[in-house]
Amino acid sequence: MTGTVRFFVFVVILLIPGLTEILPQIIFREPESTVKRSSELDYLEKSELRSKIILNGGWKFSKEGDDGYIIQVPSAFNRPGEFIFEREFQLSKKDINSSTFQLHFLGLNYSAEVSVNSFVIYKHGGGEYPFAISLARDLLIYEKPNKISIKISSFLDSRNTLPFRQRFLNPLPSFGIFRDVYLLKSPQVHINRNYFKYRVSSDGKKVSTVSGIKISNFTFQRDTLINGDQFSLKVGFRNMTTGEITEAASGSITVKRGKEANITISADIVNPRLWTPSQPDRYEIRYELYNGSVKIDEINRPYSFYHLERSDSGLNLNNQPFVLQGVTYIPSSPGGAGLPGYADFESDLRIIKETGFNAVRIPMMLPHPYILDACERLGLLVFAELPLNSVPSDLLIENNYRSRVRNYLNQFVRGYSGYGAIAAIGFGTGYIGDQAGVAEFFTDLKSTAQKGTNWLTYASFIPADITYPDGIDFYGIEFSGMPFEQMTETYKVLQEKLGKGRLFVSEAGYLANLKGASGYINPSSFEAQAKYFQDMLTFFETGNHSGWFLHTMFDYHASYSSIVSGYNSEKLINYGILGESGKKETRLAYKVIMSKMLNLERVTIPIGIAKHDAPMEFIIAGILLAFMTGLMVNSGRKFREEALRALMRPYNFFSDVRDHRMISGMQTFLLAMITAGIMSVVFMSLLYNLKDSVLFEKFLLSFSSENIINIMSYLTRHPLQGMLVMTVLFLIKFLVLTIGIRLFASFVMNKVYLSHSYYITIWSFIPVLLLIPVTVVLYQFIHQNELAVYIYWALGIFFFWILLRILKGVYVIYDTNPLKVYGYGFLILLGAAAAVLLYYQINDAAFFFIMRAFAESGVV
Repeated sequence: MTGTVRFFVFVVILLIPGLTEILPQIIFREPESTVKRSSELDYLEKSELRSKIILNGGWKFSKEGDDGYIIQVPSAFNRPGEFIFEREFQLSKKDINSSTFQLHFLGLNYSAEVSVNSFVIYKHGGGEYPFAISLARDLLIYEKPNKISIKISSFLDSRNTLPFRQRFLNPLPSFGIFRDVYLLKSPQVHINRNYFKYRVSSDGKKVSTVSGIKISNFTFQRDTLINGDQFSLKVGFRNMTTGEITEAASGSITVKRGKEANITISADIVNPRLWTPSQPDRYEIRYELYNGSVKIDEINRPYSFYHLERSDSGLNLNNQPFVLQGVTYIPSSPGGAGLPGYADFESDLRIIKETGFNAVRIPMMLPHPYILDACERLGLLVFAELPLNSVPSDLLIENNYRSRVRNYLNQFVRGYSGYGAIAAIGFGTGYIGDQAGVAEFFTDLKSTAQKGTNWLTYASFIPADITYPDGIDFYGIEFSGMPFEQMTETYKVLQEKLGKGRLFVSEAGYLANLKGASGYINPSSFEAQAKYFQDMLTFFETGNHSGWFLHTMFDYHASYSSIVSGYNSEKLINYGILGESGKKETRLAYKVIMSKMLNLERVTIPIGIAKHDAPMEFIIAGILLAFMTGLMVNSGRKFREEALRALMRPYNFFSDVRDHRMISGMQTFLLAMITAGIMSVVFMSLLYNLKDSVLFEKFLLSFSSENIINIMSYLTRHPLQGMLVMTVLFLIKFLVLTIGIRLFASFVMNKVYLSHSYYITIWSFIPVLLLIPVTVVLYQFIHQNELAVYIYWALGIFFFWILLRILKGVYVIYDTNPLKVYGYGFLILLGAAAAVLLYYQINDAAFFFIMRAFAESGVV
């Protein structure tokens, strides 16, 4: 099957409603290896008095009412719907009576309803953050296995979910139970940590910590270890490098049976070994709960201490000048067929560290807890962020939306506050500085984030010389896709406006999707990408800066095939400094960056020979169409006369059609083929010119249809197939117009035949023949031409003239008042357009996102 035929099949499958729902079976992506032993989760916490029951492995997967089948957990799918995950676990009577249990999820997506033994115990509002659910003793049974049932909804929408359904260049989402699940068995009286905060003294010689602890007393029957309701809690620290132990602080608390109580304990570490990227010292925090002299519970977990703050001239880490030299990290797997696992995370992060980076930013997704632990071990600061991208102002000012984001952030803090690697929390990307409501939005989120953490706050903005809002500690600026010279000038302006200590580059990336090219003179080539990073790093070697994040370490997979990144069946986003994670592909950009970061020998980047981006398909198609038109014109005097009359005196020509004057059906058919072909060349020339347009891609994303954007992505990179497809579609358009004109004839007195409608439709497009010379040069003329916008307007006016000709032909063959035809015609067209926009606005908030896309581009 040829590529063109495959694409026709692809288009049919995507456009027929409902067909995509019944054709493919849901495909699950799984990691190469999963956690099977409880000790593999010791990075979360360790305890000799607790145990973990791993619930990974086989789960029953089904839709409601189906028999279902067994799948592996963790795993992920990418399909909207509601699905049920079920599995069983066995507990003994002794376990139930002498212990408490918590069900831990390191991540599921999106929203979920969790049931145990047919009782709904928790509703997860949506999001990938880790969370835990306490299981009441009276829910659990020992006579037979306990049954967990999780109903997961993988629907995203355009108003209520984080992220929205419109996700520009977002990584492929992981729906389902895509991270580890385990059951934590704890003593009946046990420790629950609410929050942990610390402060490093100005001289760095003392760390003052505050632990907010909740003690739960769920004693069911007389326990020989428990005597009364008086307990003491000790907090201690052990340096994991030297083994040095800091004397524990303690506090007493009364917790009656069946109750919970909170206690706050302050403890100091004198002369601490503070964490730095070059010396990532860590401490083990130990919480011990005593009843009298008997230890009844303990928790041990790693943590690191450091002090990152901003100054007028930049950043300071532990009172020493510090520059963020980071890279964005989006975990992915080769081909997008699997899920990245622990070994993949470890390998990726070691490559990042060995390249010379000291920080990672994890955009558009929430990090796996193992990533945070590995970053802390390896010496990488983490900038984590909420999955918000280009939020329209109309939603940003809604109280309901703000409340949802605030609740999400609360859960984020609860799930991630125990990881010392997180230095800052981001409130999303794609903001515009003077956007309505953004300052109040940030202020609200900052107060929420800093209640239980030491995190700094930031947000990423579209660069512009405008007023920026208060409410955050840092301003990240997104320079991906911006030419280097423009980037440096904009950066200098913003640095003066915002201050060197408050500004950093949140992402600077270069799409390299031009395969087989050589030399940085060719845009989008690997050499051009390398030159971009070389120039950028050279620029940041001088002056005071807070820092930067390059975008991104590895290529990754999206949920749709991006237009600007270039169509490929694997939906790969080609921003990577390296290729896909796990593939041994070393790009020139990687060598250049490593040489700059580690002060190695300078890497030479070839300039190459410029290659012109002018597909020969347009020229050949234009010549063939000109040849076919010449044959038509020279086929006989009759066609020339009719063509001239239809062009210059359309009223007379349409009157002849109404009066049944003989017109060649074969010539009309050939004319339809030629005009459809010419319009397809014009359309594809315009579309090909938009292949690098972020605005065009975001406009299409506003309608939240991945099918539409996949098709458009294919067409922009395959002009020949695109012209063939568009020719067929224009012929179908002629057919629809023909049938429509005939159907509306039912409302007039005059007798109108289908042949009348057919001739009116086709011959109304006779002016399209005038565009034949344009087809040969159109793309070359509009590509990188400042007059391109005027050409778009001219073509718009030209096809509006075609519309007027069609309406003129309609009122002639209807033999009715022209004003009625024009009036009803425009009313129908405007009504149809309004109905479509209203439909997408109600379902997808499309108008909000369209206006947002134009605002980002500076059009409005």
